[in-house]
Amino acid sequence: MTSVDALLERASKALQEQNYKGRFTYEFGTTLETLEVVHIVREGVEYERITHLNGPEREFVRGGRDKNCVSTGGFLLRGGLINQMGGAVSLSQSYHFYIRGRDRIAGRDAEVVQAVPKDEYRYGMTLAVDRESGLPLMSLTTVSNKSAIERFQFTELEVGSEVEEEDISPTGTNHAKLDGKNLPCEKLPQAPSIWRAGWLPPGFVVSHVNSDSEGDVLTYTDGIASFTLFIKPLSDASSFKQGMARRGATTALMSIVSTTAHPLGVVLVGEVPFATAQQVVSSISPAAGGR
Repeated sequence: MTSVDALLERASKALQEQNYKGRFTYEFGTTLETLEVVHIVREGVEYERITHLNGPEREFVRGGRDKNCVSTGGFLLRGGLINQMGGAVSLSQSYHFYIRGRDRIAGRDAEVVQAVPKDEYRYGMTLAVDRESGLPLMSLTTVSNKSAIERFQFTELEVGSEVEEEDISPTGTNHAKLDGKNLPCEKLPQAPSIWRAGWLPPGFVVSHVNSDSEGDVLTYTDGIASFTLFIKPLSDASSFKQGMARRGATTALMSIVSTTAHPLGVVLVGEVPFATAQQVVSSISPAAGGR
């Protein structure tokens, strides 16, 4: 039987390195969406188009990322260790992993692996990995009581076929283009941050920092889950809307944090429980040498 480490590494690589196209469903609550994905690699560069097939017309076209560019999350998912203050971080510190047998999804045989969190700060996940291609055929996100809150699942999948230029071109007028060249490949951020999260769930590391005149954007990951903080000093706190929303496994929390002379408007978006998001946001403070 294939080991958990080998399954996770193969799935992470297959998503970036293989040519594939297919249709998948995204389910959360009582909502079911159907999407189409086309992914190709040409001369070592990734190109991808994702199209929503129901509801409002939406489409995302991405290109430009080197297929060998491995994000911090991908590095952890492939069994890597990241050194930081307090010691090395690895995926196994945050989850117990179990192989749960085989399944058949989209007409393809799959190995099923389950990630059970070691604490209450993150969700659990079940992943079905195609035995032939290594591509994830299904991912199921669960809360601590094992009830599902989000599911992605292929209904059709074609791997390794020739993809034409028009297959990765926009199909409608309402589309967004994403530049894959902007995705970070470094295992640790190169830019310093003005702000910091004083509390993080164990196993999360900062993977990307972007600072400009508008504020800071910090992204954290544990290899499976990730979240992003948008932090901006407020000249008029009354204009900042506070609140919380959730869509499937994604939490969005908007809050004012008063840790400096000027209040901060903080937005957290990512795949963590609401209680985790609250603790992270409430711990925001200036980094050493910051404002």
